[in-house]
Amino acid sequence: MNELKEAALHYAEMGIAVFPLIEKEKKPLTANGFKDATTDPAKIEEWWSVHPNANIGIATGDMSGGLVAIDM
Repeated sequence: MNELKEAALHYAEMGIAVFPLIEKEKKPLTANGFKDATTDPAKIEEWWSVHPNANIGIATGDMSGGLVAIDM
């Protein structure tokens, strides 16, 4: 299995909503960016099957149990 897909699925199992980003960038691959974030394994499998090298975007706030992130 692809390491990035495996990591995205692991985050989702922990209740952290994810979405794909353009490879080596912070730009979303989905039309609605973080608003498309999900913990649904089927959707994550689909995204990373089509884009196996996509970076992993993590939605913060209520979508991920109140997760807060600081990007430096």
